Amino acid sequence: MSETDWKNKLVAITTDGASVMTGVNNGVVTKLRGDRSNVLGIHCMAHKLELAFSDRIRKNVMVRKVEDLLSGLYTLYHKSGVNRASLKEHFRELHMKALMPTRIGGTRWLPHLFNALDHFLRGYAGIVHHLEEKSQDTTNTNAVLRAKAKGFHNIAKDGVVLRFCCFLHDTIYQLSNLSKSLQRSVSTLAEAQSCLSSTQAVIEKYKSRPGPKLRSVLDTDTYEGVLLKPSDAGQYDKAKNELIDSLCQCITARFSDVNSGVLHAMRLTSFQ
Repeated sequence: MSETDWKNKLVAITTDGASVMTGVNNGVVTKLRGDRSNVLGIHCMAHKLELAFSDRIRKNVMVRKVEDLLSGLYTLYHKSGVNRASLKEHFRELHMKALMPTRIGGTRWLPHLFNALDHFLRGYAGIVHHLEEKSQDTTNTNAVLRAKAKGFHNIAKDGVVLRFCCFLHDTIYQLSNLSKSLQRSVSTLAEAQSCLSSTQAVIEKYKSRPGPKLRSVLDTDTYEGVLLKPSDAGQYDKAKNELIDSLCQCITARFSDVNSGVLHAMRLTSFQ
């Protein structure tokens, strides 16, 4: 292929939303397009999904509380080999798989947060029992660690927080699957739009119909054998509905370009 052949064959460019890529004057897309106005610049749909989620999740008080808990637990065990070994011993005593707290952030933000939630919920009994022991151990645990363990223990046993963790687990599971679908190299734009619509519909239904993880804690005062503190249903419902509404609004706004112009017309490529 000659040096100019690719320019004549170029019809579209997909990038993330960074200004260095999409800048009107000196962005990579603008420079590659040149004077050919027919060349499309498309913002990566998986990246849009990440942005839509992070835009709204930061404004929800309950989400920030969950994030602080998960981040604090990761730091508590990641930076101390003694704490990590002690937690693993608790898992062995309870005949549980050792699921250590993980980071909530990273290059793939949704999957990182999902893994952190999943490890916390599946390893819940071991983590809570270990925190309880550390918060009461006046012999081998210093005052700072006891205070941290007590604080994390109180938050982890809060019924509202735990139910919201389960709701987030269900929601992010749907969004993570959508992200994977959007990244498939064989997906058409029509299939991507269909997956986007169906995922939004499922999340909106979570207002009245709880997901599988949340159903396991709605009608009980315990989780994994641990007695929870009484929960405020009104506080939980308010935080949940606020997040669902704002998340769906943000997804609609971020993906508004797929409902007009050439991208909208690409729905013709759906063979379903």
